[in-house]
Amino acid sequence: MARPIPTVTTFAGPIVTGRLWPIVLVSSTLGFLAGALIEPTWQDVIEPAQVLAGVVRYLPDNPVYLYSVHTWTILHQLTALAIAAGIHERTLAILVSGGIGALSFAALSLTSRAMGAPALIATLSPVLIYTSGITRLLPGYPVTVLGWPYTYGLTAHGLLLLLLSLLGLRRDRAAALVLGLFPCVHPGVAIWAWLIAAGLGVVYRREAITRARVVLPWFLAGLAVTVVSAVYQWGWITPDLSESTPPAPELLRGIRQFWDSHRRPLDWSNLNVLVAIAIPIVFVWWQRQIGSSWPSQRRSIATSLLIAVAIAVCGDLAIGMLPESVGAILARPMPRRLLSLPVLGGLAWVIGVCTSPVVPAGVRVLTGWVFAGLTIVSLRTVGDLTMPRDVVREWIEPLGWDWTMVAATMMGLVGVAVVAALLFRRRIDSQWEHVSSRAFAGALVVSSLFLLANAAVDGPESLTRVRDSHTDALLRRTAARPGVLLTAANLHLIQAATRRPILIDGGALDALIYVPEAATVSERILRRVYDITLTRPGSVEVGADGALPEWHGEDTWPARTLEDWQAIRDRFGVTDVLTDHEWSLRLPLVVRDERLALWHIPARQP
Repeated sequence: MARPIPTVTTFAGPIVTGRLWPIVLVSSTLGFLAGALIEPTWQDVIEPAQVLAGVVRYLPDNPVYLYSVHTWTILHQLTALAIAAGIHERTLAILVSGGIGALSFAALSLTSRAMGAPALIATLSPVLIYTSGITRLLPGYPVTVLGWPYTYGLTAHGLLLLLLSLLGLRRDRAAALVLGLFPCVHPGVAIWAWLIAAGLGVVYRREAITRARVVLPWFLAGLAVTVVSAVYQWGWITPDLSESTPPAPELLRGIRQFWDSHRRPLDWSNLNVLVAIAIPIVFVWWQRQIGSSWPSQRRSIATSLLIAVAIAVCGDLAIGMLPESVGAILARPMPRRLLSLPVLGGLAWVIGVCTSPVVPAGVRVLTGWVFAGLTIVSLRTVGDLTMPRDVVREWIEPLGWDWTMVAATMMGLVGVAVVAALLFRRRIDSQWEHVSSRAFAGALVVSSLFLLANAAVDGPESLTRVRDSHTDALLRRTAARPGVLLTAANLHLIQAATRRPILIDGGALDALIYVPEAATVSERILRRVYDITLTRPGSVEVGADGALPEWHGEDTWPARTLEDWQAIRDRFGVTDVLTDHEWSLRLPLVVRDERLALWHIPARQP
């Protein structure tokens, strides 16, 4: 028999009383190493922090400046303090990548623990979740646990999952602190986090009333930090408000329609959306199968999932049914992103449930072997150190499957194992339970060791992908030159790597949804420089990231004469142009490498 999890029974049901700090310490360390050494990347939080720290200066009507000072998050402020203290941006990007991995892994491991997983399995379960690719099924807002530059979405998802796991573990004080801090981390997602918490309070109102006096000081402490952060940010915003003019309604409509796919209506025929909606339903069915042996804190997690999916579905439907002006306000915090929550934490919940002592022994036997097999197969994503990578390439890729289908198949195998165990629970010998549990734990240990080995061996090479003016000759030349830089197409995070002010970020036009006051000046720049408008993008295929395609301008920019470029310099103050290395402009070439080319716009002769 599996070793029971330490619990104590209260009016709320049995709760986990074992120490959590070893689980958090080990899992967050693995996550930090994965984020910092295996998938480090530049982070969106760096550029606004450079502006707040004063190391990059703009004119007050520049769209990048307006976004940097008008978007409120303590992530900008803390990163700005680090830059002001002398920590270099490249180092910060790597540390932030690792921090996101640490938060995500810790939240996933606590989720598995809250659902009943033994300590070792809960601690190492994020390794399976990360290597399996299951998070590629995310609908609504397609970011995974790490390896993306989208600091805000990754942090908000990790923090929301952490909040639900703390509630499930009955760490109410810590959960209240997170709830109070949430608005200063991500105000949009904080709205949904508070609604989920309020829904849980209504469902479990007797317990909520009893615990309110205990958790209120912790919530107020987090809220105090939020207020201080908001007051600081307001000091940046206030001087600009008197000079800003509201954008034309058609500009905002064009941004939502053409440049912000994250807030478009959900595709109800999409498999990922249906999977996200089905997961809470499956958990409710599971609760009925287990019956009274299902602890109440795990029921609260299932309830929170139902509330989150209900908010996402109702919010998406309301956006389409309400008047456009009202629907635009509701769409801004993006309720559909909550559909990512069941998928992001789904495998962690399944691992916790299927390895919990309260489920039938047959479930633990069958799913233990399935999880052990999936863990070994998933080693293909850890790196070239693993043999299964070649096996999977030979057997699965010829079928025409992508890794989203593979991840879905993995979850399907777990589901089949669970159903089979429930149907044939009396025919499964529980003596195999001990062996299957050890096989799963052993596979997780092996996978974690491969992860650590990959971080040690490939880490130095992975760090070279985070290029800046200290590690790249072209970026060094770019950083040393004066004036505003014009970047081609979807070149993104160039300011972060060079400390050079840019005219507009063509790789993040969807950010205009957060700073509508920048829409008017952005329209002028896009129309004159990029030959495109926010309201009529023409043939431009806007991707999920709301950016210009990488090929945009490759025909029109080389056709411009020197006089055309000088007119752009006179109008917008740009002195250099950064393009893809294959482009050829009618301008003096400063430097070219295997990725980029830097061109100079000479001033007009008097």
